[in-house]
Order: sequence, then structure tokens, then C-alpha cells
Amino acid sequence: MAIKHTKEQYLSAYPDGIEFHYWHSSRNRILCDQLKKINFSGVGLDIGCGRGMDVQKFRDAGFNYYGVEISNPTPYYPQTADYLNLNQSSLELPEEFRKDVSLISFLDVLPHMEDPYTFVKQHRAKFPNLKYILAWIVGRQELYSNYDKYVGAFRRYSLKDCYELFPGGQPVTLQYCFHLLYLPALMLSLCKQDRNTDIQAPDKNNQFMMRAHKLVSDYLVMEAKWFPKKIFGSSIVCLMEV
Repeated sequence: MAIKHTKEQYLSAYPDGIEFHYWHSSRNRILCDQLKKINFSGVGLDIGCGRGMDVQKFRDAGFNYYGVEISNPTPYYPQTADYLNLNQSSLELPEEFRKDVSLISFLDVLPHMEDPYTFVKQHRAKFPNLKYILAWIVGRQELYSNYDKYVGAFRRYSLKDCYELFPGGQPVTLQYCFHLLYLPALMLSLCKQDRNTDIQAPDKNNQFMMRAHKLVSDYLVMEAKWFPKKIFGSSIVCLMEV
């Protein structure tokens, strides 16, 4: 069952300007690279899209993308509002629209489900012309921390777990990302130190911080392209042909 959040919770998790944070910036670029890899030209739907930041980024990159969110957050970009189905279950979207969708994405959604396997199965049944599933998932259970509890994640995943999430799927991409972040997170976990749960958007007026976030973002994108896929990282990107 999907979890509903308040507008305030979404504004706290995705404050204005968070798109420039290295984590969100690199994540979106890596995800766009996955869509480019398959020359995606169909209709995409982001399940649990939140404020719709990723939806707009995908649209800016030339993809015909929409979002659906069971809660009713304030859209991150005003121009995205027409492409977001807010306060609505993804499983109850109009049948004609569901027939048009050929790719769905679960971006940091499945770890928040008590039963993600049934959740995925329901969506595969409700979207009859589905060809691909794109997922971004928190990686490595040994990194599970106070931050995961804070954001409502029940667990973290391995590459092997992804085959169980998407049974019968053929991986186009299945790899760890954010290798740079793995060791610091592991050290905090081993030392039983809490992670900071207050994620701030970089100050757009602070050029040093903006450049620093851009530099780290560039590095993380480079990692995703060139590092061996099985080297542990704090996140997983998974593109499955179903």
C-alpha cells in the first residue's frame, strides 16, 4: 500500500533548489542516460512522483513523461502541473492512458513499500503494454541507518534482490551507483553513528557551493558510466525489459 505524505513533508524532503544538490543532479542525469540508452520514444510514467521534479527533467530531456502521486504535494515546477496526476492512485488511472504507457519508473519508491513485490506485480498487470521498468533503489543493507528510518525505508537492496523485484525481467542496466558515498556511509554504520537527516539545497548565491555540487555530480555520473557495475555503491539503478 502506498504511503501518503503532507505538503509540508514534501517541501522538507524536496525544498526549492534541491535540483542543484549533487545527489539529485547526478541521479537525474544517470536516469536520463538510461532512457537514452533504449532510445525511449513512448509514454513514460513516474510512479510516486512526489513534487514532479524528475518528470520535468525527463520532459526537458525530450521524453514524453508523466507522473502520478497518491498525495497532493505542491509541484516543484509550476509548468509541470499539467503532467502530474496528484492525489490519485497509479492503479486507478484511466484505462486508455494506462494502455499508452510503455515505461514506468519507481524512483526511491519501492524501499518504502512493506510489500514491494505485490506493488510491482499489480502495476505490471494494470499497464498491459508495458515494455520497461526503470527503478532507482537504495543499495546495500549494511548501510541501513537512522536516515532510512527517517524517510520510511524498510530495507536496502542488492543487485540480486532486483531480480526478485522484477521476476522474468531482462536487465538492460543493473548496477550500483554512488560508489564514492559507500565507504563513508559504511563507516558511519560500523561506528553506529547517525547520519544527518537534514538535507539542504545549495545556496544559489554561493558560487563556491554551486560549483562544488556540480563537480561531485559530474564525478558520480562518470562513476556510473565507467566503474564495474558490481562494485558496491549506496544506490542501484535498474532498467528492466519486461
